[in-house]
Amino acid sequence: MRALRRHRSVAAALVAAVMLTLVLAAAPAPAEAKPPWGYAGPPPFVLGGKLGLGQLARLDWLFPDLEEASWALPYVAEMKLRGILKGAGGKFLPNKPASRLETVITAVRLRGGEEAARAMAEAVLAGATTPGQQQQAFRTYVASQYGLAVAGALGSLPVWACGYVLVALEEGLIQATDDLDLGRNATRLEVAVLLVRALGLEPAAQARAGQAAPFVDGHLIPAELAGYVLVAVEQGLVTGMPDHAFQPRRPITRAELAAVLARAGGGLPATGALEVRGTLVSVATTGSGDQITASVTVRRTDGTEASYPVSPSAVVFLSNRPAALSDLRPGDGVRLFLNAQGQVQLIKATKATVVREGVVVSLTTDNGSRRLTLRDVAGSDTTYTVAADVQVVRNDQPATYDAVAVGERVKLTVERDLVVRIEIVVMTSTVRGSVLATATNAFGHPASITIRPEDGQEATYSVSPTVQVTLAGQPVPFSEVRAEDVATLTFEGALVTAIALDARPQSVTGTVVETHTNAFGHPASVRLRLAGGSEASYPVSPTVEVTLAGNPATFASIRVGDSVTLALSGGTAVKIAIVERVVAAGGRVVRTEFNAYGHPSGITLRDAAGAETAYPVSPTVQTFHDDQPMSFADLRVDDTVEVRLEDGTVTRVTVLERVEYRAGTVVATGTNAFGHPSGITLRADGVQTAYPVSPTVQVTHDGQAEAFGSLAFGDLVEVRLDGSTVTAVRILSRAETFDGTVQALDATNLTVAVAVTVTGSDGSQAVAVRTVHVTSDTTVLRGSDLRAFADLAVGQAVTVVAYQEPGGDRLPAVKIVIH
Repeated sequence: MRALRRHRSVAAALVAAVMLTLVLAAAPAPAEAKPPWGYAGPPPFVLGGKLGLGQLARLDWLFPDLEEASWALPYVAEMKLRGILKGAGGKFLPNKPASRLETVITAVRLRGGEEAARAMAEAVLAGATTPGQQQQAFRTYVASQYGLAVAGALGSLPVWACGYVLVALEEGLIQATDDLDLGRNATRLEVAVLLVRALGLEPAAQARAGQAAPFVDGHLIPAELAGYVLVAVEQGLVTGMPDHAFQPRRPITRAELAAVLARAGGGLPATGALEVRGTLVSVATTGSGDQITASVTVRRTDGTEASYPVSPSAVVFLSNRPAALSDLRPGDGVRLFLNAQGQVQLIKATKATVVREGVVVSLTTDNGSRRLTLRDVAGSDTTYTVAADVQVVRNDQPATYDAVAVGERVKLTVERDLVVRIEIVVMTSTVRGSVLATATNAFGHPASITIRPEDGQEATYSVSPTVQVTLAGQPVPFSEVRAEDVATLTFEGALVTAIALDARPQSVTGTVVETHTNAFGHPASVRLRLAGGSEASYPVSPTVEVTLAGNPATFASIRVGDSVTLALSGGTAVKIAIVERVVAAGGRVVRTEFNAYGHPSGITLRDAAGAETAYPVSPTVQTFHDDQPMSFADLRVDDTVEVRLEDGTVTRVTVLERVEYRAGTVVATGTNAFGHPSGITLRADGVQTAYPVSPTVQVTHDGQAEAFGSLAFGDLVEVRLDGSTVTAVRILSRAETFDGTVQALDATNLTVAVAVTVTGSDGSQAVAVRTVHVTSDTTVLRGSDLRAFADLAVGQAVTVVAYQEPGGDRLPAVKIVIH
C-alpha cells in the first residue's frame, strides 16, 4: 500500500504543480505490489504524451525524489543532462540547502570549465600522492598566487574540488576579498553575485553600487553588492518574493539553484554537441503501435537545418510547462539537449512570439471569439484572434479590453496567431511657449490655455479638467498659471493633460532676438534666446533702465545679438544691462578650413543675396545643432548656420538647418500649375515617402545636368534635403523595362530568372536570361491586384521594371507585372 500511495502522491504532485502533462503509461498498481515500472521513483511516461507512441520509458536518467519539488523538473533535467548538477546516492535532494562549494563548482561547469578544472588540478597537485600532500600542494600554490589568508581559508577544501576552486579564482568568480568559507550554506545574495560574475556582468553591477534595491528588505543588501542584485533581477536570474522581499540571507536550495543556473545558461553559448538552439521546423513520427519513433527538425542559429531522433524517454516543456511533442508548432524557439547516443532527451520550447504595431481598424466578436484587425505602417491589414485572458496595458497601467478602440495605435504581442497582450500606445506631444491667458468653465474647472509657442503663432488649447500643473517641479493649482509664464504643455491627442511651468526668475540672461515698442514708442517687450537654446519673451517697463558697459543707454540702442541681463519685477523687466555686444552673421556653408594641426581655422558663408564671405575661426570654436554640441568638422556644405563674431573671429557656430540625404526608387513626380517641379515620392525599405521639391531643384546623372521631367518610375536616386524640401536629385541608376517569361525561381535568395527575346542589329533574335532580385521595395502585381513572390510561377509572362545596382551586378526589381 505504501508503494501505491507513493505512486498516487507523485502523480498528484506533478498534476497539481502543472509541471508535466505527458501521459502516464502505467495503470495503478495492485495493493501491496511494486509499481509496474519497477522502482520507487517518478512514474514512466509515454514518449510525446499525446502522440500515443505506447512505449514505456523509465525516466531513470532523472531522479526518484523530484516529486518533492516538481516545479523544478525542467531545470533539474537540463542541469542533469549538461552535467552541471549531479545527485547524491542516486537522489537529487531538491530541498536540501546548497553549499557555497556546490555553487562555485556548478558555476564553473556552467561556463564550460570542467576540463580546465581537471587540467589545473593535475598541474598543481602533480607529484603529490597522498591526500595530505595534495592539500599541502594546493595551499602552497594558493598562497603564492593569492596570499596566505586565502590559502588558510581554503585549506580544508576536499582535494577533488581543488581544480574547480582554482578556475573560479583565476576567472574572478570568487575573489580574495570574499568570505571564502565554502563549506557553509550559500545564500540568495551570494548566488546572485556569483552568477553575475559568471555572465561577465560584474562591471555593470559595480557601476550601480549603492543604488537602492526595489525590495522591502533592500536595506539588508550591502550597498557595495546592491548592483549585483539589480543586474541579476534585470537579467531574470533571480526574482523577489510575493511579499516584495528579496531575502538576501536565506539559504538557496538545490532545486532553486538548478532554476537560477538554467536561467543563467540561456545567456551563455550553447554547450557544444550536447545542446542545440534554434527554431522548430517540424516534428515527424514513423511506424505504428509500439514501434513508433519520432524526430524533430530544427533551423539552428547558424541558419542550417538538421533533424534529431527523439529518445523514448524524452520530456518536453513549453514555456517551462509540461507539454507533448504534439503541442509544439513550427516557429517555436527550442533548445534540444542530447544524450550520449545523440538522441533528444529534453526539449525546452518557447512559443513563437512576434510584436506587431499599427492602428486598430476593426473589433469584432464572432460566436464568443474576439477578433482585432490591425493596419501596419505599410498599410496592410491583418486580422488576429484575441485571447480570452489577453493582457491590456495603457500608460503602463492595467486596462480592460473595452479600453481598446478603433483608431487606437497599439502594439500587439502575438503568440502563434493569438493576441496575448495589447499595449495601447498613447500618442503624446508637447508644445513650449509663453502663456498669454487661461480660462475656466462655469464650474471653475480648467478649460483652456492660450500660449505663444517658441516656433509658431499663438494658439488656444483645450485643457483636461484633471490637468496636472507644476511650477519648478512642484505641484500647484491651475489658478497659479500666469500670463508670461514659460510653460511646457503635454498633450494626449488634442487635450492638454499636463502643464510644467518654469521657475519664475528674478533675473535672466540671454541673447536679444527682437525688441518691441508700443504705439507711443515706449519700450514694450524683449525676446531672448536663453542658454539652453529656447526663446522667451518678457514685458518691459516703459521706464526701464538700460546700461551699456555700465554707462546709461536707451532701449532703442539694444541690438539683436546683444547679450543682456534683465532684472525682473513681477515678471517685467525693470533694468536691462547690455553685458556683451556681439556681431552675428549667417548663411549657407560654402567650405570649412583647418590648420596644420587639424584645428578649425576658417569658414566661408554664402548669404541670401549670393555673396560669399570668409571668416577666421577660433581653434576653440563652439558648434551646436538642436542645442547639442557637435564637431566643427561635421559641418556640411549648404548647412544653414548662424555665427557669432568676437573681434572679427567666429567663436560660435549654430546650425539652424541641416542638409540631409535620402535614397530610394522614384514612385512619382509632380509639377505645379506653372509646370515647375513641386514634389517627388520615393520608396525605400518598403516605405513610400513624399517630399516637396524646390522649383529650382538640380537634377544630375553621371555628373551631367538633367531635366526634372526626365525622372522615371523605378529610377534609383539620391535626394538632398534642405529642411524637408528636395533641392537636388542625383540619378544613381536608370530604370529599365523589359518583357519576358519566368524561367526559374529561387525562393531562398528571392531571385527570378526571366527569359527575354533580344533582337540583334542584323534583325536576328536570341533568348537571353536576366536574373532580377526581389526586395522589400519590389511591387508584384497581377493586373491592379497586389501579389507576393509566392504568386510567381515558371512559365508566366511578366513585365519587369528594374535598375542596375550601382557598383555591382545585381538587378533589383522595382515592379513585376504578371500577365
